[in-house]
Amino acid sequence: MIQLELNRNRISIHNAALLKTPPQALSSGQIAEPGLISSLLGRQKKNSRWAGSKINLCLTPPAFYLRRIKMPPMKPAELRSAMDLAVEKYFPASGGNELVYDYCSAGNDQPGSIKENDYFLAAASLNCAGSYTAAAGRAGFRAAALEIAPFSLLRCLKINRPPDSNCPTEHEVELLADIGCSGTVFLIIENGCLQYYRHIKTGFIDFLSAATDKATSLRRRADMILFSSGSLSERGLLAPAEELANQIVQSLAYWNEQSNFLNSGARRLPPLWLCGGGTAIPGIPDYLGHITSLSTRILDPFAIINCRGADLSPAVKKRSFLFTAALGLAFRGWLR
Repeated sequence: MIQLELNRNRISIHNAALLKTPPQALSSGQIAEPGLISSLLGRQKKNSRWAGSKINLCLTPPAFYLRRIKMPPMKPAELRSAMDLAVEKYFPASGGNELVYDYCSAGNDQPGSIKENDYFLAAASLNCAGSYTAAAGRAGFRAAALEIAPFSLLRCLKINRPPDSNCPTEHEVELLADIGCSGTVFLIIENGCLQYYRHIKTGFIDFLSAATDKATSLRRRADMILFSSGSLSERGLLAPAEELANQIVQSLAYWNEQSNFLNSGARRLPPLWLCGGGTAIPGIPDYLGHITSLSTRILDPFAIINCRGADLSPAVKKRSFLFTAALGLAFRGWLR
């Protein structure tokens, strides 16, 4: 949870906090126990340092569907009707639940095009979306926006390149892997626009499970195995690490087949930005870089934005890589 403030045309962090989510509160991305989440948010709301009541919320996989589709140029009312039909066509396996959806331009339309335009179409079950807004509402907040994780991550990447990193030149590609709890969000960005999204079902929980199995045999604590300095093989983490790396390689190969981007000898391999809880596991960034042959970099959301360091807790400063989606979400409305 993070809040920004604008003062004299400068944006800085007003407050930030890490809240431990009870495992039983979530189920497949949906808030199963809104009361538990609203209690967490409610305690933060009572803190006078959190200003106002508007809040932006973010859905993470597998709580939403996302598809890139092409549509011919048409009037707004016609486009809305066409998207109604597209939802029925592309998201039929919604378990009979009513869906809420929205769409946006993919960002690469040609002015005056008479052919086809690219759009991103996102949808989620009404029950899932309602569980988020209900939990926030019970805590005294008013949901101003409900966004999906890929767009929040993309926005954070745009604003938080390190000072020694140049902005992407035309047609430059960047990769981002957010190694979250139940899976990894993998994005391919070209010229600042999202080109490819995939949810890889290997996340922090898989590494924790492997570490727990190893710890049981060694009669040690799982966290001591997970965060030790031994090799991934010695700690029993090689299998999930290999699966994650292979899925990233396969995703990149599939996208390259569609775009033919890397087949030119002049193209250089893009960097792989990493964020999320999985980046804290020793050896994971180096292993992913070795298997994928990509330069891996940790995306630090606090690298550029002004932080009032004395006001941020040690836990927040130490785990800044967990705030990537939250910071991108907080910038919604200030940066597209």
